Amino acid sequence: MPRQPDLSVYDDSSINSQTCDVSGSSCMSSSEGDLGSSHSQSSMVLPGWASMMDESAYGNLDREIRGVADKLMLKEEETSQRNSVRGNIQMICNYFWDDAVVKKYGSGAYGTSVPSSDVDLVVEGCGESLSAMFYPFCMELENLGFIRTGEAITSTDAFVKLSDPTRSRLDINITLTASRSPARAIALKVKKMLDMSPSVAPVYKILRTLLTQCKLKDATKGGLSSYALLMMVFYCYNTLCRDQGCPPSSSQLLTKFLDFFGSGAVGLGKCVIAPYGCLVPRKEEGQQDPLYVIDFTDQMHNLANGASKFQQIKSMFAYCSLAIKGWNPKHPDYADYPCILSTFITTE
Repeated sequence: MPRQPDLSVYDDSSINSQTCDVSGSSCMSSSEGDLGSSHSQSSMVLPGWASMMDESAYGNLDREIRGVADKLMLKEEETSQRNSVRGNIQMICNYFWDDAVVKKYGSGAYGTSVPSSDVDLVVEGCGESLSAMFYPFCMELENLGFIRTGEAITSTDAFVKLSDPTRSRLDINITLTASRSPARAIALKVKKMLDMSPSVAPVYKILRTLLTQCKLKDATKGGLSSYALLMMVFYCYNTLCRDQGCPPSSSQLLTKFLDFFGSGAVGLGKCVIAPYGCLVPRKEEGQQDPLYVIDFTDQMHNLANGASKFQQIKSMFAYCSLAIKGWNPKHPDYADYPCILSTFITTE
């Protein structure tokens, strides 16, 4: 069984610091090239360790990523379980709002769910009675065995976070809106982009599993949200497409991601990530977000807002990058690691 990474052995002093212009005009490092501007052109610069891996090693890593990603696909019973949760929520919603419709968004809507993924639902059509009926709605959920772990409400929208400990054992995020939500339109756009970028989904699933196993996936507790993580993967994908002139393989994308986001160039407000080349807002005075990941639907929305554990996450990525560099199946120290990915995630 692979050991979990000892994140305490990495701190900021162990990672070479690099400077970034937080306005987005430049973000230069010796290993990454110009990552602050989506319009700059540079030759492909591979991670510093890439020369240590031959084509067969990249091929092996590609096969591992695909194999593990396939294992992480939801089984039929898991999909059925999630559909059942959605059906129960729909039934309760219609008790309070006749025209309410429950729809999937997030990873469930664009096909990147893994067994540890939350169930993300949006309820449209709650009308003007949303604010008055929200808390009775929450009480009814609790009467059916759901545990409420958080909520928020405004005049037109509401949010409740649930856990379902006795049946599905899933965490459920429900956004309720008086009219229509942009969440579904966003999900359809992301799904289309995933279809056009075949190496993104497998790499995302590996990284999402890594965050889950290290207990760093919960955005409400300082972790990195799945949406922010996906945008970060897209950022590296688009950077590689631009730099090398063709879509990257899964192994190229994973190693690029770990090398870049585990480096000193990212974090403590130094680096602004614009996944789709959108305009980068200037950093506000006193802003202390450890990472700024722009939402392509709202340029002023930082998807990584509240990721207070990003320094720990960054150290974890640095660990994984080193683990891939050092993997040697012929060395006795690696007898317990049958494949490259097993050096930092449980693959079985």
